[in-house]
Amino acid sequence: MSFDERIDEILSLSAAMKLNVLIWGPGKSATQQYIKREKMRQQIKNAFINADVRFSEDLVEAASGRTKDLTIPEQELFHFAACDICFVLDGKDEEYEHCHLVDRVVSRVRLLAIGKLGRLFL
Repeated sequence: MSFDERIDEILSLSAAMKLNVLIWGPGKSATQQYIKREKMRQQIKNAFINADVRFSEDLVEAASGRTKDLTIPEQELFHFAACDICFVLDGKDEEYEHCHLVDRVVSRVRLLAIGKLGRLFL
């Protein structure tokens, strides 16, 4: 198999990896930042068909019966332990208006997927 064929194969396999991606950040009341979070989630889902991409508030609702007795910090730690990668966004407006954050996030997820794929072949 040539290098080009191998690279194409690695990209295809990495895009199909099962990944748990957590995005912590401002909620719906922070409109601009929340729109960026939604865009990040959608871009990751588009690039990685088997990725389970969640916001922290999604996990609080989904796991409420199992984690109801935990404090908020304990719940956050629980969620963090369950993810493959976590992105933490602060609420600074200027960073959301002018950066290429979404592209950088998708690139980081791709690196994670390729790393996980590499462990399968060791």
